[in-house]
Amino acid sequence: MTVNVASLTATVGGVDLAPSGGGVSFDTTRAPHVSCSLNVPFRAATLSALDPRQSTPPRVRINSSGRVFDLTVRGRTVNHDTGDVVLSLASDEALLSDYAPLVDDEKPYAYQSSLRGVVNYVLGKALPGAALQASPSVDANATVYTSAVNLARDPRVTDVSNYGPVNCTRIADGTFPGAQSGVSHAGVHLHTPTSADSFVEVYLSSSLAAGKTYTVSATGSVRAAVGGSATSRSRRIVVFYQVGAGPYLEAASPAVPATVRTGTAGTRVSVTVTLPPGTTSALVRLYHGHTSGTISWALPRVSEWVAPGPHNVDYFCGALPPTAQYAFAFDGTADASASRRTLVIDAPAPDALWWRAGVDAMRFLAPILQARGLRLVCDERRRWTLRGESYEAPGALALRTGVNIVSAREVISRDERFWFDARVTRYRWTDQGGVQQERLDAYAMNTPYTRLTTLDIAAPYPGPGRSEYAVRVAQSVGREVVATLQAVWTATAEQVVSVVLDGAPTQIGVARAVEFDFTSGEMTITTRTTDTPAGAVNLLTGTVNNLTGTVNNL
Repeated sequence: MTVNVASLTATVGGVDLAPSGGGVSFDTTRAPHVSCSLNVPFRAATLSALDPRQSTPPRVRINSSGRVFDLTVRGRTVNHDTGDVVLSLASDEALLSDYAPLVDDEKPYAYQSSLRGVVNYVLGKALPGAALQASPSVDANATVYTSAVNLARDPRVTDVSNYGPVNCTRIADGTFPGAQSGVSHAGVHLHTPTSADSFVEVYLSSSLAAGKTYTVSATGSVRAAVGGSATSRSRRIVVFYQVGAGPYLEAASPAVPATVRTGTAGTRVSVTVTLPPGTTSALVRLYHGHTSGTISWALPRVSEWVAPGPHNVDYFCGALPPTAQYAFAFDGTADASASRRTLVIDAPAPDALWWRAGVDAMRFLAPILQARGLRLVCDERRRWTLRGESYEAPGALALRTGVNIVSAREVISRDERFWFDARVTRYRWTDQGGVQQERLDAYAMNTPYTRLTTLDIAAPYPGPGRSEYAVRVAQSVGREVVATLQAVWTATAEQVVSVVLDGAPTQIGVARAVEFDFTSGEMTITTRTTDTPAGAVNLLTGTVNNLTGTVNNL
């Protein structure tokens, strides 16, 4: 074999490694997307700089015929008999797999409206400074939706007698908070306090239960400047609870700002509290907490806490009209019983965006992304992208027998383990209450289907979609062409490929994997292709948009 390393260089920290061979590969089915094996001579001066156990793993910069690869050292093997070192290198997905939070992280819920936001948050935590490229701009909604019950007896405040005043006077506020989803709402206006310990108690449809966790939320609005004496409970939601015959304990929300508001303006606050075993009484109070001024409270919600995120505090009541995600109803008498919010779509489990301690960043993101047909990829230049099913890398490759192909093999197999037309994905996880959960995501391309596979994933259910995505991708896997040719150093995985083999129709597809051999100067391309009839638009030069006339006239 002829060694072709004249144009191959590699450095670590600017020090030349004098590489003697190796290879690098790109593979769409693998994370890390890029992996490399590099042979370098044994040198005591550079050996310590190549230790992958460093807190910041060493990076090796490779240049082969003008193509640059910036990769992290993952392993180092010293062959003392031959006096050389074999380096295992990878793109930065490997570093993403190295990082996991020490404590549970709720922050991804803050970005749930944009999957790109979730990914950028995780990248920033694991690899400070890393972020998605602007293009491709693919995005998806990752919002968590949950069924819930609001235990507040009269959340619309149709009757202020459902709010018991202490040391103040309460009346209905007809201005604040205004209509919600077209349904009229009022507030409870607290005025003329006789003590700083002034509040209204929220009457509930049922008692709060010991051993459970609740989130209490409401929207407050100071209507006239508050002053005089004040308590630590001023302008807060306070939950009082008693264990056995002991004293009342309390948990309080942040305070509503003291700024005077007008119209429908207000601030939503909340408090989450776990009632200990043996709790015998629990009370919910909305505080004035001053001896002068006024405050209005509205849109109360008292619900069992499900998982971190805004779904715990979003207001609802049984009178609201249905949405694309929810149906609403009262459990009993309208405006005098618990309100129920029922999920009507197949949505992610509430736990899906809770980044649990010890779960590495790649393992956290993968189920969420794959349920939406997306992959997170870092290329050889450390550029992060989200790629959908239709993603194509710039450029194209044409493989021809007798022109540039050195060797080739073509495989068509129904028994290929990656080919199927139906999939069941089974998610299993332990929810926040310590209960084992299981959800299924099933999809079949045909009725009847002919080959079903199953996949078990230890992660919260991220919503439907992964099975459908897997089935669609699998349709092109049963036919595979593997060709070796002289290296084209601009080639990469996911480029469009056309293949012409002796005795076979022209095939069009994409490169699933590209592997370069630094030593031989050759590359091996693995493609997923389909037969293309002679004269098809795909075989025309240029693009369809540049053609004259219409496709029907071609």
